Amino acid sequence: MTSHSTAARAASSAVTTIPTTTRRRALIAMACVPAAAIGAAPLPSWPAAPSIDRTKWDRKQAELAEIKRDHVRIAALYDAAEAGATGGSEEFDGLDHEWMANGNAQTKAERELMALPAPDAEALAWKIEHLLAIDHTDATTAWEADYLGTTMADVRRLLRGEG
Repeated sequence: MTSHSTAARAASSAVTTIPTTTRRRALIAMACVPAAAIGAAPLPSWPAAPSIDRTKWDRKQAELAEIKRDHVRIAALYDAAEAGATGGSEEFDGLDHEWMANGNAQTKAERELMALPAPDAEALAWKIEHLLAIDHTDATTAWEADYLGTTMADVRRLLRGEG
């Protein structure tokens, strides 16, 4: 019984010693290499999808960029207020409200962007970078199935050469 426990612990520790960056790179590489190139069964053939129009994607990207610019503006005002250069607690209250509203708008815009089909490889790269971004805890965020499902559908479609 103890030899089984020792073997299980050894196997478990072997899995956990693989650096996160190595696992992430392996996943990215697997997503970017066609299945036939690594000797795997080819992807099933689906009916060709119509080309995706970039208009909605570009409009949502522009909206997100504006929200992020506003975030920088609010952060600068907050820093100035914190340094005592302006206002009092009322100003902090107003900035807190504005900060929260901006964060909610950014989350909404990112969700809407992730739900759109990626019109091309550049848009898909943005989605993958968004999913794999390192957060303040020095880790990636765990995402819901809808984020991952839409992105994986984009990967399959674009790797098949469909627009």
